[in-house]
Amino acid sequence: MNDVLKDKNGNIMNPKIPRYEKLKNSTINSGKAIKCIQGSIVKTPAGTSIILFTMEELNELFGVSNCGTNNIVAFITNGDGNASSTHFDSTVILDGRLYATFTQTISKQIRINYLIFYIG
Repeated sequence: MNDVLKDKNGNIMNPKIPRYEKLKNSTINSGKAIKCIQGSIVKTPAGTSIILFTMEELNELFGVSNCGTNNIVAFITNGDGNASSTHFDSTVILDGRLYATFTQTISKQIRINYLIFYIG
């Protein structure tokens, strides 16, 4: 594979992002490490939100010790619209917990697909 792009450290780059080196060192990314976890979990809320993970759980999943409000970004989606047509609002970090929030009250099982980034 001679057409594989590599950065100055020999890491394979996504060929669809030719400006990778410039972006990596820009103020947009600031060169910090970015880790990502994804998955799907079934929860049973009793209202308009539910704890998705605690910061302690995220620390363990990411293998770090400093997950918090300044370095976690999360995206969620309803993983099974047939089981529940509930619309997901977003996520919020409050009191050391990452919550999934919904646009309506729900009190039955719901599948939450998540993508969580750690920037540190």
